[in-house]
Amino acid sequence: MKILPYSNNVNSYNQSQTRPNFKAHYDLGQVKELAGDGFIYKSGNIHNYSCLVRDLELFLKLPEMIKKKFPDGVKIYDYACSAGYESTTIDLGLHNSMSSEMVKKYTPIIARDNNPHIIKKAQEYRLRFEDDEMARLDMFENINKEDFFTPRRKDAYGQKIHDCKDILKKEIIYENGDLFKDLENGKLSDEPCIVLLRNTWQYMTPLGIINNVNLLSKHLQPKSIVILGTFDVRTNAAKQLLKSGFKPVEDEYDVALKDKKLLAQYKDVSSFSPSKISTHCFEKV
Repeated sequence: MKILPYSNNVNSYNQSQTRPNFKAHYDLGQVKELAGDGFIYKSGNIHNYSCLVRDLELFLKLPEMIKKKFPDGVKIYDYACSAGYESTTIDLGLHNSMSSEMVKKYTPIIARDNNPHIIKKAQEYRLRFEDDEMARLDMFENINKEDFFTPRRKDAYGQKIHDCKDILKKEIIYENGDLFKDLENGKLSDEPCIVLLRNTWQYMTPLGIINNVNLLSKHLQPKSIVILGTFDVRTNAAKQLLKSGFKPVEDEYDVALKDKKLLAQYKDVSSFSPSKISTHCFEKV
């Protein structure tokens, strides 16, 4: 997602407010302004504030849900993917929940962002994160982190740089793309699919949300699932989805949280408050 300066201007395409992208921080000493339309890198350096395993519903609930709803496989799209932390989390979640052979049914994950500069960084398959993020992976017995990452050095911000191994390069494809333009241009699956557009709706105007929900309703196939972010549920996005031919995914998929010991371990290393699948996931009727 492109970072924009604070402004009351409105994007004419999707009526989204021109608010900053808090997923990433541009060092102002390395950027230049482009005709009032925002900033880009001169050097291409990026410091990203996202992290691995940041949302419990992504790491535990989503894989459980897709196994039950799509046992034969489904295409997963992660829009506004930024530098790839969320896409990587989803892929690791799949490996934690199922065999490597079964993961093939749900990959490659198609991760798209409308900022070509961020996508260029994502395509390097190199992530920055702290040791405690790697420690979280130790809680999930089916993941061996050495199978996915090669540690390198620390960057100027003190974060360790990790190269993604070939398995992640095969299972996540980063592309430049805008969900709503892609819907209009037929660039999504013509079969039911999963679309993540998380923590992005908060930057849209109420009219922009209505227009974009109408596009989802018009172009997605029945049984497709749209997934919102924690901040998005505070907007009118969920309400509009329910009015436009979507229904909440039932909370039966919260079964993963019945492992109280695992949940307690997670809370020890994360302030994230678990949320219900039904408030974040909506299925096209």
